[in-house]
Amino acid sequence: MQLSPADREIRKLVRNKATKAFLTAGADWTTDPSGAIVFPSTEAARAAVRTHQISGAELFYQFGEAPSKYDFALSF
Repeated sequence: MQLSPADREIRKLVRNKATKAFLTAGADWTTDPSGAIVFPSTEAARAAVRTHQISGAELFYQFGEAPSKYDFALSF
């Protein structure tokens, strides 16, 4: 799947609500967002949460490569 320029700028990550850690490719967790899976869409992130039966997760939107004051999270 090809990402549009806007989708490359807005990173969609799965984050644990309690620990604020991000889901990695190995289904582990990291506090470093650069090590997290970047999902191509909200639907892909939701599918990963269902597949791995993750509870207490939220969808985290990160604007750009580094954390910023504009980043935000939404509950699934």
